[in-house]
Amino acid sequence: MFKRLPLCVALLAIWLLSPTALWAMKPDDAGFAQFRGASFPVTEETEEVTIVVKRQRGNTGAVSVDYATTAGSAEAGVDYEETTGTLNWDDGDRSDKSFTVVIFDDDLDEGLETFGIELSNPTGNLEIGAVSRTVVRIRPSDRSDDGGDDPDDPDDPDDPASTIKLTAVAFPAFESSGEAIFEVEREGTAGDVTVDFSTMDGSAIAGDDYITTAGTLSWADGEEGIQTVAVPLVDDTEPEDLETISVLLTNATGDATLGARDVASIVIVDDDGGGDGACVPDGQTLCLLDGRFQIVGSWEDKDGNTGPFNVIPASDGSGLIWFFDDSNIELLIKVLNGCPVNGHFWVFFSATTNLGFTMEVTDLDTGEVNTYDNPVGNIPLAVTDTKAFDSCP
Repeated sequence: MFKRLPLCVALLAIWLLSPTALWAMKPDDAGFAQFRGASFPVTEETEEVTIVVKRQRGNTGAVSVDYATTAGSAEAGVDYEETTGTLNWDDGDRSDKSFTVVIFDDDLDEGLETFGIELSNPTGNLEIGAVSRTVVRIRPSDRSDDGGDDPDDPDDPDDPASTIKLTAVAFPAFESSGEAIFEVEREGTAGDVTVDFSTMDGSAIAGDDYITTAGTLSWADGEEGIQTVAVPLVDDTEPEDLETISVLLTNATGDATLGARDVASIVIVDDDGGGDGACVPDGQTLCLLDGRFQIVGSWEDKDGNTGPFNVIPASDGSGLIWFFDDSNIELLIKVLNGCPVNGHFWVFFSATTNLGFTMEVTDLDTGEVNTYDNPVGNIPLAVTDTKAFDSCP
């Protein structure tokens, strides 16, 4: 019988744990620094954007990390102020640090523009996490009070005919698969519409980890639905942490408008480690520990409606699960290599839902499956299954 923990404590514990096992967290860990998010939206009239960097998994020692803006479709000196600097943490300090970047309003009728910010040069044993690069999205100022068309007025004949958006916030892919796939969806059918797409470095670097990809997607009048884009990946033989590529949508045309999800991440899962890589990640399959463990599942509500898990990789050993919307996370799960401690692989997860669900965790090296069920209407306790798989190498 496992000790009952408050749900918020269990969630916080799973979220903060590193991809390594629990016992690997030593008191001398300096931790790692990464941006709070993969993107920061702002409008021109905001004047400045505040960027937040987090120190996680450790607080030992005085550490620092440098930051610097990098070019995108937005132009330094015209759309934003080129900015560099250093963030510092004292010994024992794990508070968030922030800095600002000035945004210029040039009064031009422009679409979405972007620029990047990178972290570099960590000191004092600090490491840089997976979100080492973020994208600032500058939307044009709202000039709807100039007597022109009002996109929120249903009687306005120029009201946007459809919305174009990315179908998820994260698209996982194995490095060895040769390509990563992301999806773009049009909702609405009136008129011919197009949208531009492009990739931008996250922690993955163009040329080293993937091939820069850009283009235009088109839907004809009366056509809606999902189109897919393939981004070529560069497969190497070096074991690596999770790497990310940013995907951006811009320049919707033909009375279409961009939806709220116009930026997403491709999450590259390295499979050069000990697992056999049999797991194939997709939007409904989570692959952990070099692809050795596969997590899939389904949910059910009180009316009998059902659906599959939707997954977002968080690290090589952990991930997030949502049912209806990727802004509403329902489960956090982690698989740990506990073999040096008790000869087992461990499964930890916590839930923030009272819907019913069934989750299957499969060790693809052995074929062993563990199933975890929750009945409709029940709020499950945090699971800390330290004897989940007796299949250590």
